Amino acid sequence: MSEFWEWRLRDNPEFASNVGDSRYTELVEDYSLEAIDARKVSVIAFSTMPSILSCI
Repeated sequence: MSEFWEWRLRDNPEFASNVGDSRYTELVEDYSLEAIDARKVSVIAFSTMPSILSCI
């Protein structure tokens, strides 16, 4: 689960700031088509990880 959380913070720096993590404060989320496609691939990969499924 921590791997997903860290990815989520890196992938969405505004979210990271909202939850109090200032490591990505100087960044903004990438909304390019390439980034969206990469995000979809990552979410699918995370959704098949047993550690993620056990938290649902």
